[in-house]
Amino acid sequence: MRRMAVITALVLAVLASGLPAHAQVAEPNIRVTAQRPDSRLKTVTKRVIFSTAQGESRPDRVVRVRNIGSATLNVSSMTITGTNASRFAITDASGAGFMLAPGAFRDVPLSFTPLTLGFGRYAAQLETDSNDPGSPTTITQLKGLHAEGYEEDLEPTLFAALSTLGFEPAGLPQTNLNPNVTYEDEVNTTYFRPSKSHGRVALIPMARYSTVIPDNCCPAGWFERVPAKTKHRLQNWSGGPEDTGENQKLMPIPGTPPSVNPSDTNPNKTTFAPGGDFGLYSGTDLSGSAARSMRFFHARRADRDNFYEDVWIVVEDQGTGANGSSTVRNFDHNDFVWLLVNALPVAGA
Repeated sequence: MRRMAVITALVLAVLASGLPAHAQVAEPNIRVTAQRPDSRLKTVTKRVIFSTAQGESRPDRVVRVRNIGSATLNVSSMTITGTNASRFAITDASGAGFMLAPGAFRDVPLSFTPLTLGFGRYAAQLETDSNDPGSPTTITQLKGLHAEGYEEDLEPTLFAALSTLGFEPAGLPQTNLNPNVTYEDEVNTTYFRPSKSHGRVALIPMARYSTVIPDNCCPAGWFERVPAKTKHRLQNWSGGPEDTGENQKLMPIPGTPPSVNPSDTNPNKTTFAPGGDFGLYSGTDLSGSAARSMRFFHARRADRDNFYEDVWIVVEDQGTGANGSSTVRNFDHNDFVWLLVNALPVAGA
């Protein structure tokens, strides 16, 4: 009996300590992730987003290939496939393959060149083949949006912008919104509150198709319900010339120089902790206004018939007086678009 007890104790000790080091198998483990600004949406959608207008050249986007495993990662090839594969390209030698030691990474630049008169949405896939036994082929979605021009009818619709980003709220029209209609996935509210106990909320810029301006403009942020409408700025939107600025594009970056950071000390940030009910504002537009300048939709996935819990799409139609604009509202609601994360609408507010 004593011998059996000793053996049992040894078995339990081995189980508690895990397998000996020499018995563990070293393996590579690949991760392919979009870098900023696309990575700000990593919690809800995994894709690399491109946008341009009038066929203008825009900066490359970047994916980071990282080896988080314990053996050398051999990336044998990176190729672009799919419907519009010829419109996207890897702009360095990464497509021919490379090797990464454990913990190392490589940033791979990607470009988007739409047809000159081919306005609308584009789609392809980046396929990364490697010796990762658990993921020999990693797929990354590539999405592009080519606008006919700048402002008014030359801009893409809200539907086109959102579907490129990976969202398709149910009932949303492929035209400007009707100010007298509440759509299927829309919620009418003035106030939200944090949905998780930690109380941190994120307001992430996703799109901007508003008046072209040379400099910063348009403060955006949140306000407290109590004390009444105390504003807290989170971001200013960057400007610039048409072909290089942040005025009209997907995944714009607020600030001068263009930047956004979750740090509470950064002049442009995405996260905040309201501590109670809060509304949103952009310039002089407030959530819950009679003009319905700011509207809210469930963040329903474009590729599935469900939506992300406690995540909302916030859209604004800029008009007279808002952000200093003299533009008459046209209800396109693509002037400023955000993703609101970790929030619940306050019933009856």
